Amino acid sequence: MDALAARSYLIVDDEETSRLLVSRFLRQVEPGQLLLATNGQEALDLLAANPVDCIVTDLNMRPVNGLQLLKAVRTGASAARRDLPVVLFTGHSDIDLVGVALALDVHAFVVKPVARPVLLERIRRSLAQPAPTTSVEAYQAIEIPPTLGAEPPAPPPPVAPVAPSPAVGRRWPEVLTALSEVREDQVLSRDVVNQNGRLLINAGTKLTRRFIDRLTDLVELDSSLAEVWIRV
Repeated sequence: MDALAARSYLIVDDEETSRLLVSRFLRQVEPGQLLLATNGQEALDLLAANPVDCIVTDLNMRPVNGLQLLKAVRTGASAARRDLPVVLFTGHSDIDLVGVALALDVHAFVVKPVARPVLLERIRRSLAQPAPTTSVEAYQAIEIPPTLGAEPPAPPPPVAPVAPSPAVGRRWPEVLTALSEVREDQVLSRDVVNQNGRLLINAGTKLTRRFIDRLTDLVELDSSLAEVWIRV
């Protein structure tokens, strides 16, 4: 039996076409239950009465967006368990927000337009690898743009690329490594930043399978993430 079968899913997207498409993909694996919501608030209301195995959500919605929904889950402000798998749809306009999703322990990213094999593989992976939960206080401290989804986002202010501390380069040899060649437990020698210089993962982080998988998800969105600096 497919690992996705007989599971309950909550699909959250303000675009009807997207909701119907994802629903069709999931119905092909014979889910136990499919719940649909047009925004994060509807999703929270549904979670209050319906336990689910996975949330698949868009990012830009009103009045509660995908990051606010994810934060509510991680902080225990929803009725769902805090480590519930959450798969987030992203697009090129979201490039400066994925760091927030990483900090909130999103399980996977799927770049729109959604492809069925990619979506199902990311959900399978998410169900098999529950997120570790950080403290509620740490999740609560993560800030989310309050107007996200209310209007077209303003262009982000220019940000200087984040360079590693000079001490990092002097203390440890390092090598630029293709993400596909990175192994678990290797340590970043430099910060991982997106193409706009926004910080995603700090230098000194030991890379778990989850970190590697989520960065791999984002390569389609930002090819600059295809290589990272690793301590040797």
